[in-house]
This record gives sequence, structure tokens and C-alpha cells, in this order.
Amino acid sequence: MKKIIFILPLFLFFSCQKDKVELSEKTDEIFFVKSGEQTLPVRVKGNTASKVFVVYIHGGPGDPGIWEHNTEQSIEYIQQDYAAVFFDQPFAGFSQGNNISKATVSTFTNAVDHVVETVKFRFGDDIRFFILGHSWGGFVSAAYLTTDTLQNKFKGWINLDGAHNYALGDSLVGDKIKKVGNRQIVFGDNAETWQSMINWIDNNPPNGTSSRSNAINSCGFDGMRLMSDSTNDGFEMNVGKIILGQYQPWAFTAFITNLITTNILDLNQLALDNEMSSRLNKVTIPVLNIYGKYDFIVPQDLGQDVMDKVSSSWTKMVIMPKSDHNPQLSEPIETHKEITDFIELFK
Repeated sequence: MKKIIFILPLFLFFSCQKDKVELSEKTDEIFFVKSGEQTLPVRVKGNTASKVFVVYIHGGPGDPGIWEHNTEQSIEYIQQDYAAVFFDQPFAGFSQGNNISKATVSTFTNAVDHVVETVKFRFGDDIRFFILGHSWGGFVSAAYLTTDTLQNKFKGWINLDGAHNYALGDSLVGDKIKKVGNRQIVFGDNAETWQSMINWIDNNPPNGTSSRSNAINSCGFDGMRLMSDSTNDGFEMNVGKIILGQYQPWAFTAFITNLITTNILDLNQLALDNEMSSRLNKVTIPVLNIYGKYDFIVPQDLGQDVMDKVSSSWTKMVIMPKSDHNPQLSEPIETHKEITDFIELFK
């Protein structure tokens, strides 16, 4: 049975008696964390008795994060040995209280930190954290880990097709589409479609705008669909459960409101204006990079940029040979073995 708890702002805890939370191999709790004006739903699922917690920073921006565990598709294997922490970021999923004027990089890094501190308060001072950022979550993770001394709260960074530098990523997408496209044209494989994308890229160079960034992102999705080697089937969102409020009582209205808000906001522009490559030298904790060979949205060279820029004494780059943007779905056993080996090494 799920436990649902509301967590008040952390500063109120100091005058309150701490509740004892029983650690279990099969924990499944939902609670809510206040971060500034936002209220964020959080779910902790898996083996909390291990005292190892993997904080999952979801992609998007704007996608829900807490529902991904319900489909049992996202890092499900981790939950057997460790606890997975899922939460909806500000302006995403079922989060509430999102003030459009407050969409800054700090909004997201503060949200991560409030979730981490709340989980630590509930489950014990001796638990250990790993941060796992996927796609847009790679940008948020990089921002968090390079802010002050926040990285000291984590044992390691799992960068799963993370997009820490949108401007660089957009250029790499164009380069990959042209390289692969020209090869496919020679092979006579969807030559007309590839040539059309190449022509668009040649006629629309990067200009620092989110409209161009969104367009090249669409080209990336088209490139992945054309590559038959990729085995990713993608996420499956249970719309019925969202409408019926089976995730949270207000799920449907919050979900729709955030979809509208995300369209009004320009979070891609926020990322374009705040590249993280120049800050990565601050990262000293161990880093595991996992990227899909057929990822045309966040190409593997973006992971190499992380490898080149961090100051960590231990780094590893893994290219999943049958994956595109979601190795945790297309090659789950192999991907999670890499993650588990990493956690075991540094926990």
C-alpha cells in the first residue's frame, strides 16, 4: 500500500520531532516537497534498506517524471537493489504553484536540492545518493553539480544521454544527420528524406534561438526513425490513470496546466542561454556517461564533452550499440548493469 505524506518546508522541521521511517526492500511512498512557490510530487520506490538512493532527474523540459516509475520502464532494475527517487520538476508533470516569472536555472537546482534534503530527512542521515540525469535532466544535473558544494551530497553522477550544452548539442545533431544522411543516400536508403534534412540544415545554421533548436530537435527524431537498427519503443504514458487521478488527486488538471505553461515558457531558450560546458571543471565526483549509438537528439559526442571537461579522477563512457535516446528502455539489462556496477564501485 502506498503511503502519501505532505512534507512542509524544511526549515519547519527543526522545531518538529522527526518521524521514524521504516526502511524496506519494497518501499513505495508518495509525498510532496515545497520548493519556493512550487509543490513537487515525489515518489520513492524500491529497496530503501540498501540505504542507496538514485535520484532520477527526468527529461523534457516539461515531461512528467513521477509517472515513469508506474510504467516500470524507467530504471526499474535499479529498484531491486536500491531506492529510486522520482519527482516532477517545476513546470512539469503534476507539480503545482509554478510562477512563470520564476523559471530560472536556480529554480531547478533548488528543486533538486529540496528533494534530496527531504529524502535524507525522512530516510536517515546515513543514506547515500547518486544522481541520474536523462536528456534535459543532464542539463539540470550539470547545473546542480556545479553549484557551490552541492555535488558533495552525491557519490556519483550517471549522465544518461544528458544534454548539458544545448547549443553544442544542436551543432552535433546537424553534423550527425549530415554524416549519416550522406552515407544513407549513397546506399539508396530513404535518400530523398535524408537529402531534405541535409538541405534544411545547410540553409538554417544555428542562430541561438529556441525555434531553430526545436526544429533541429525534430530532425533528430526523424533521423532516429529512419535508422532501423534502433530498438527503442519509447515511454508509454497511462493517460487513463492521469485523467482519473490515480497518480494524485489533482493529476489531470495539474498535468494540463503544466502543458500549457511549458508552451508559454521557453525552457529550451533557458538552456541555450546557460551552457554548462564551461562549468564542468568543477565536477570532481565519479562520472558514468551512457549514450545511445543511434541518438540523433543528444549525440554521443556531447557525452565526450563531459569526459573532456570534468575534473573527476574516475570517468567512463559507454556507447550502447542498439540504442537511441533511451538506452534504459532499448537495452535495459546492459544499461542497468553499467549503472549497478558504477553504484557498487562508489557507494
